[in-house]
Amino acid sequence: MLRGALIGLMVGFVCLLCGGCAPPPSAPPSPAIPSAAPSLAISGTGTGTAGCTAQAFANAVQVLGTNYIPSTLNPPNVPTTFLSSSTQTWQDLVAAFNAAPPSFRQKLCLTTVYINPTSCAGTSYLCFGANSWGFRNPRDNTQRYIGLSQSLWSGGQAPALSVFEKNILAEVMQQQGMPWPPASGQVPPPPAFSHAVNGSTSVDTPAMAVLAALSHEYGHILWYDVLKVNPSNYSPNSFCRQTGIGFFDNAWITPINTPLPWLYFGETTTVDGRTDRHAGTLQIQDLKNAVNKPDFQKAAKLLN
Repeated sequence: MLRGALIGLMVGFVCLLCGGCAPPPSAPPSPAIPSAAPSLAISGTGTGTAGCTAQAFANAVQVLGTNYIPSTLNPPNVPTTFLSSSTQTWQDLVAAFNAAPPSFRQKLCLTTVYINPTSCAGTSYLCFGANSWGFRNPRDNTQRYIGLSQSLWSGGQAPALSVFEKNILAEVMQQQGMPWPPASGQVPPPPAFSHAVNGSTSVDTPAMAVLAALSHEYGHILWYDVLKVNPSNYSPNSFCRQTGIGFFDNAWITPINTPLPWLYFGETTTVDGRTDRHAGTLQIQDLKNAVNKPDFQKAAKLLN
């Protein structure tokens, strides 16, 4: 939806690089969002009711305590606190839930959602991808967990969808050592989305940004729901094989057999630790070289 060669380039980088969108161990968290009584609800089943309301969903969202590392794939076993309905975070979650299609609302109702208050070095808006995650408990497939970085609300209300996407793209480029954002440390404002629902309601809203974040993190859970119903029949190479050619067949020089169960945000290594090499002529390094020149026309041509 964002326009221009640079935007197209950055979208391509997200497709190529934004694998697990998960955090490495990081600095101690900043103060938690104002909240209610302490809790240790780690069931992974959210509200426990597939037909929950938006308010019930938001009421079940919790702020994580300290020292939780999700890459262990263990349910959070640190103290948590529930969000207060007076917070902007709670209100944005209600709006995002109401904007979701009914089928996804049911998924959200049965997923335990956390706000991750972990801080990170640098500009706050470049923390979201590295501190957000989604996974299901490998020992109990009914338990699903999503963590959203508190940096999404660093400005108070969540940003509009176009700003959120621009910041995520900037975060990917920064992590890959590209000259973005500019030296000033500010990401130029993105063009507003012109698309509207039913000709009247804009999709460029904070609610849609939060819904996009929830949807992305749930996608990591959905991957295993679709392709790993149980450990004995896990076959990633069956993904998108309706016509006989699977999604991964011509993607990498080394075939993907069993991907790592956890990938960090922007990770570009294969399962055996070797540098990620694609089977085609386009390589991530080619794009990085074009951007670092900078030669955005060449980068856009490579993607096209």
